[in-house]
Amino acid sequence: MDGYPEGVERLMRKLFGSLRESDRRRYAAIEAAKLREHRSGDPAGAMAAVERGLHLAARRRARGMPEPALEADLRHRWRRLRDRLARAAA
Repeated sequence: MDGYPEGVERLMRKLFGSLRESDRRRYAAIEAAKLREHRSGDPAGAMAAVERGLHLAARRRARGMPEPALEADLRHRWRRLRDRLARAAA
């Protein structure tokens, strides 16, 4: 899988370095799914990445450290990927 162009990756790393820890997790989970879906053309792999992110978010919530923004973003991406995979299977 090819990464982002060098300039884009540099900006992404700068942004990532400026984020709080919870925002870093959110950013990483979403970007992993986006890379799998859009750069690799692997929506099933993207769905797996989203499901791993949702599992980690559920564990944090169970420990009393919920991240509602992360969970909402991941649920939105999960629904969109579910629909995309269903259309492809039809």
